[in-house]
Amino acid sequence: MDSYPWKGKTVLIVADGEPVSQQKLRELSQKSDVVIGVDGGTRQAYAAGLPVHLLLGDLDSIDPDLLRYLTEQETPIAKFPPEKDATDTELALDLAKSWGARRVYLVSGVGSRLDHSLANLLLLTRFARYFDSLVLETALATVYYLSEAHSRFSFDLALGRPFSLLALTPEAAGISISGAKYLLNNATLTFGSTLGVSNEGLGGEVEVSLESGVCALIVPGGSEDDG
Repeated sequence: MDSYPWKGKTVLIVADGEPVSQQKLRELSQKSDVVIGVDGGTRQAYAAGLPVHLLLGDLDSIDPDLLRYLTEQETPIAKFPPEKDATDTELALDLAKSWGARRVYLVSGVGSRLDHSLANLLLLTRFARYFDSLVLETALATVYYLSEAHSRFSFDLALGRPFSLLALTPEAAGISISGAKYLLNNATLTFGSTLGVSNEGLGGEVEVSLESGVCALIVPGGSEDDG
Protein backbone atom coordinates (compact mmCIF):
# COMPACT_ATOMS: atom_id res chain seq x y z
CA MET A 1 0.00 0.00 0.00
CA ASP A 2 1.29 3.43 -0.90
CA SER A 3 2.08 5.84 1.92
CA TYR A 4 0.54 8.94 0.36
CA PRO A 5 -3.17 8.17 0.99
CA TRP A 6 -2.50 7.63 4.69
CA LYS A 7 -0.15 10.56 5.34
CA GLY A 8 -1.58 12.63 8.18
CA LYS A 9 -4.37 10.09 8.71
CA THR A 10 -5.50 7.90 11.62
CA VAL A 11 -4.48 4.23 11.65
CA LEU A 12 -6.20 1.49 13.66
CA ILE A 13 -3.96 -1.51 14.36
CA VAL A 14 -5.77 -4.59 15.67
CA ALA A 15 -3.26 -6.92 17.32
CA ASP A 16 -3.66 -10.35 18.86
CA GLY A 17 -4.37 -10.67 22.58
CA GLU A 18 -7.32 -10.38 24.93
CA PRO A 19 -10.10 -8.96 22.70
CA VAL A 20 -11.86 -5.69 23.40
CA SER A 21 -15.61 -5.28 22.93
CA GLN A 22 -16.95 -5.16 19.40
CA GLN A 23 -18.63 -1.85 20.22
CA LYS A 24 -15.26 -0.32 21.18
CA LEU A 25 -13.71 -1.63 17.98
CA ARG A 26 -16.47 -0.08 15.89
CA GLU A 27 -16.09 3.24 17.72
CA LEU A 28 -12.36 3.28 17.01
CA SER A 29 -12.94 2.26 13.40
CA GLN A 30 -15.24 5.25 12.90
CA LYS A 31 -12.40 7.51 14.05
CA SER A 32 -9.87 5.84 11.74
CA ASP A 33 -9.00 6.00 8.05
CA VAL A 34 -7.30 2.62 7.67
CA VAL A 35 -7.41 -0.70 9.57
CA ILE A 36 -4.42 -3.02 9.83
CA GLY A 37 -5.13 -6.57 10.99
CA VAL A 38 -2.07 -8.00 12.72
CA ASP A 39 -2.08 -11.76 12.18
CA GLY A 40 -4.45 -13.41 14.71
CA GLY A 41 -5.77 -10.03 15.79
CA THR A 42 -7.56 -9.85 12.46
CA ARG A 43 -10.17 -12.24 13.90
CA GLN A 44 -11.68 -9.63 16.17
CA ALA A 45 -11.57 -6.96 13.48
CA TYR A 46 -13.51 -9.25 11.15
CA ALA A 47 -15.94 -10.35 13.88
CA ALA A 48 -16.79 -6.69 14.57
CA GLY A 49 -17.49 -6.08 10.89
CA LEU A 50 -14.49 -3.81 10.36
CA PRO A 51 -12.99 -3.37 6.90
CA VAL A 52 -9.46 -4.78 6.92
CA HIS A 53 -7.36 -2.70 4.55
CA LEU A 54 -4.15 -4.63 5.19
CA LEU A 55 -3.28 -8.00 6.78
CA LEU A 56 0.22 -8.00 8.25
CA GLY A 57 2.34 -10.60 10.01
CA ASP A 58 3.93 -14.03 9.71
CA LEU A 59 0.38 -15.48 9.52
CA ASP A 60 1.02 -18.18 12.10
CA SER A 61 -2.03 -17.40 14.25
CA ILE A 62 -4.72 -16.23 11.83
CA ASP A 63 -7.59 -18.63 11.19
CA PRO A 64 -6.99 -20.42 7.83
CA ASP A 65 -10.58 -19.85 6.71
CA LEU A 66 -10.30 -16.12 7.42
CA LEU A 67 -6.98 -15.98 5.58
CA ARG A 68 -8.59 -17.72 2.62
CA TYR A 69 -11.52 -15.27 2.67
CA LEU A 70 -9.27 -12.20 2.81
CA THR A 71 -7.17 -13.61 -0.01
CA GLU A 72 -10.29 -14.13 -2.12
CA GLN A 73 -11.32 -10.53 -1.36
CA GLU A 74 -7.88 -9.43 -2.64
CA THR A 75 -7.04 -7.82 0.69
CA PRO A 76 -3.40 -6.63 0.57
CA ILE A 77 -1.16 -8.90 2.63
CA ALA A 78 2.26 -8.02 4.03
CA LYS A 79 3.71 -11.41 4.95
CA PHE A 80 6.88 -11.78 7.01
CA PRO A 81 8.91 -14.86 7.97
CA PRO A 82 8.23 -16.39 11.41
CA GLU A 83 11.88 -15.93 12.42
CA LYS A 84 12.54 -12.20 12.42
CA ASP A 85 13.99 -9.44 14.59
CA ALA A 86 10.71 -7.64 15.32
CA THR A 87 7.23 -8.66 16.40
CA ASP A 88 4.29 -8.29 14.03
CA THR A 89 3.00 -5.42 16.18
CA GLU A 90 6.29 -3.54 15.89
CA LEU A 91 6.24 -4.03 12.12
CA ALA A 92 2.72 -2.58 11.97
CA LEU A 93 3.78 0.47 13.99
CA ASP A 94 6.83 0.90 11.77
CA LEU A 95 4.54 0.86 8.75
CA ALA A 96 2.22 3.49 10.23
CA LYS A 97 5.29 5.64 10.96
CA SER A 98 6.58 5.24 7.41
CA TRP A 99 3.17 6.29 6.08
CA GLY A 100 3.38 9.51 8.06
CA ALA A 101 0.25 8.67 10.05
CA ARG A 102 -0.87 11.35 12.47
CA ARG A 103 -2.79 9.25 14.99
CA VAL A 104 -2.56 5.56 15.89
CA TYR A 105 -4.88 3.34 17.91
CA LEU A 106 -3.43 -0.04 18.88
CA VAL A 107 -6.05 -2.54 20.03
CA SER A 108 -5.30 -5.55 22.29
CA GLY A 109 -1.61 -6.50 22.23
CA VAL A 110 -1.81 -7.76 25.83
CA GLY A 111 -3.04 -11.09 27.12
CA SER A 112 -1.87 -14.28 28.80
CA ARG A 113 1.74 -13.93 27.55
CA LEU A 114 3.37 -11.56 30.04
CA ASP A 115 6.47 -11.20 27.86
CA HIS A 116 4.43 -10.12 24.84
CA SER A 117 2.25 -7.85 26.96
CA LEU A 118 5.18 -6.05 28.57
CA ALA A 119 7.02 -5.82 25.25
CA ASN A 120 4.04 -4.08 23.63
CA LEU A 121 3.49 -1.71 26.57
CA LEU A 122 7.13 -0.61 26.34
CA LEU A 123 7.30 -0.78 22.54
CA LEU A 124 4.92 2.14 22.19
CA THR A 125 7.36 4.31 24.16
CA ARG A 126 9.66 4.35 21.14
CA PHE A 127 6.86 5.39 18.80
CA ALA A 128 5.19 8.01 21.01
CA ARG A 129 7.26 10.87 19.59
CA TYR A 130 6.30 10.09 15.99
CA PHE A 131 2.52 10.53 16.29
CA ASP A 132 0.31 13.36 17.45
CA SER A 133 -1.71 10.76 19.35
CA LEU A 134 -0.87 7.17 20.33
CA VAL A 135 -3.42 5.12 22.28
CA LEU A 136 -3.37 1.50 23.42
CA GLU A 137 -6.88 0.10 23.91
CA THR A 138 -7.02 -3.16 25.88
CA ALA A 139 -9.76 -5.18 27.55
CA LEU A 140 -8.57 -3.94 30.96
CA ALA A 141 -7.56 -0.33 30.40
CA THR A 142 -6.94 2.48 27.96
CA VAL A 143 -3.34 3.72 27.84
CA TYR A 144 -2.53 7.17 26.46
CA TYR A 145 1.10 7.89 25.62
CA LEU A 146 2.25 11.44 26.36
CA SER A 147 5.43 12.86 24.84
CA GLU A 148 6.74 16.11 23.42
CA ALA A 149 4.63 15.35 20.32
CA HIS A 150 1.44 15.08 22.41
CA SER A 151 2.34 16.82 25.65
CA ARG A 152 -1.10 17.79 26.95
CA PHE A 153 -4.12 15.57 27.45
CA SER A 154 -7.54 16.18 29.00
CA PHE A 155 -10.38 13.79 29.71
CA ASP A 156 -13.52 13.54 31.83
CA LEU A 157 -13.41 11.15 34.76
CA ALA A 158 -16.10 10.21 37.26
CA LEU A 159 -15.69 10.97 40.95
CA GLY A 160 -13.38 8.42 42.52
CA ARG A 161 -12.47 6.69 39.28
CA PRO A 162 -8.76 5.80 39.26
CA PHE A 163 -6.00 6.59 36.82
CA SER A 164 -2.22 6.32 36.96
CA LEU A 165 0.72 8.10 35.34
CA LEU A 166 3.97 6.20 34.82
CA ALA A 167 7.28 7.43 33.40
CA LEU A 168 8.50 5.24 30.54
CA THR A 169 11.79 7.05 30.02
CA PRO A 170 14.58 7.47 32.61
CA GLU A 171 13.02 10.81 33.48
CA ALA A 172 9.81 12.63 32.56
CA ALA A 173 9.94 16.30 33.55
CA GLY A 174 7.61 19.26 33.81
CA ILE A 175 4.61 17.10 34.72
CA SER A 176 1.44 18.83 35.88
CA ILE A 177 -1.90 17.28 36.84
CA SER A 178 -5.04 19.31 37.50
CA GLY A 179 -8.66 18.36 38.19
CA ALA A 180 -7.68 15.23 40.14
CA LYS A 181 -7.48 14.25 43.79
CA TYR A 182 -3.69 14.44 43.80
CA LEU A 183 -2.17 17.40 41.95
CA LEU A 184 1.28 17.85 40.47
CA ASN A 185 2.92 21.07 39.35
CA ASN A 186 6.08 20.94 37.23
CA ALA A 187 7.06 17.64 38.86
CA THR A 188 9.54 15.00 37.69
CA LEU A 189 8.78 11.29 37.48
CA THR A 190 11.55 8.74 37.11
CA PHE A 191 11.29 5.31 35.54
CA GLY A 192 10.07 2.83 38.13
CA SER A 193 8.60 5.47 40.44
CA THR A 194 5.10 4.81 41.79
CA LEU A 195 4.40 8.46 42.63
CA GLY A 196 1.80 8.68 39.87
CA VAL A 197 -0.05 5.45 40.71
CA SER A 198 -3.72 5.42 41.84
CA ASN A 199 -4.83 9.00 41.40
CA GLU A 200 -8.58 9.71 41.22
CA GLY A 201 -11.00 11.81 39.23
CA LEU A 202 -13.21 14.43 40.86
CA GLY A 203 -16.18 14.11 38.53
CA GLY A 204 -14.98 16.60 35.93
CA GLU A 205 -12.14 17.28 33.53
CA VAL A 206 -8.65 16.01 34.35
CA GLU A 207 -5.69 17.58 32.56
CA VAL A 208 -2.21 16.09 32.39
CA SER A 209 0.80 17.70 30.72
CA LEU A 210 4.55 17.22 30.50
CA GLU A 211 7.54 19.04 29.03
CA SER A 212 9.93 16.18 28.28
CA GLY A 213 10.12 12.39 28.34
CA VAL A 214 7.38 9.84 27.76
CA CYS A 215 4.61 8.83 30.17
CA ALA A 216 1.81 6.30 30.07
CA LEU A 217 -1.53 7.60 31.32
CA ILE A 218 -3.49 4.50 32.30
CA VAL A 219 -7.26 4.61 32.80
CA PRO A 220 -8.61 1.23 33.97
CA GLY A 221 -11.66 0.40 31.88
CA GLY A 222 -11.03 3.39 29.62
CA SER A 223 -11.98 7.05 29.95
CA GLU A 224 -15.47 8.43 29.47
CA ASP A 225 -14.42 11.24 27.15
CA ASP A 226 -11.02 12.30 25.96
CA GLY A 227 -9.31 14.96 23.92
